[in-house]
Amino acid sequence: MPSEDRELAVRCQHGDAEAFRELVLRHRTMVFRVARGIVLSRDDAEDVAQEAFVKAYRAIYRYDATRDFGAWLKGITVKCAITACRKRERVRALDLVGGSGARSHVGPPSEAFSAGELGATLLKAIEGLPPRQRAAITLFALDELDLVATARALGCSVGSVKTHLHRAREKLGEALAAYVRE
Repeated sequence: MPSEDRELAVRCQHGDAEAFRELVLRHRTMVFRVARGIVLSRDDAEDVAQEAFVKAYRAIYRYDATRDFGAWLKGITVKCAITACRKRERVRALDLVGGSGARSHVGPPSEAFSAGELGATLLKAIEGLPPRQRAAITLFALDELDLVATARALGCSVGSVKTHLHRAREKLGEALAAYVRE
């Protein structure tokens, strides 16, 4: 499939819009899955996926046919998702400063545990991670990319990925400490 993707991408670079349509069909599930893992909302993930494909189409002339097209597209998707998270966080911060946003009260962890809300707590903890940490956890742990592929998708070094993963795990561990039994 990667060589077919490369051929389609090269055809697209030469103006073949149908070739790009085929690439979208081949990669839409992956793009949506990566976007959803980072932005967490289905609606936001659909917006991010659409934006990622638009950016990829506009930048197709910069695609290097010696690289894997899926990895190139995944990198674009991650960047779009992180940008969407940052925009959402800015809006949320403005709402809180302006007084129109209200933070929901989270009860003691024992209440969450007794209510069986481990999944909701985990999702909330992931959502609370900074965008780069959320992206690293999503790509490495959920999408099962190795460190090198995760670094490539995030546009950073393997050492930075390790740092993002370490910090994300610490924060998730703190958020889920009430659910861990000794």
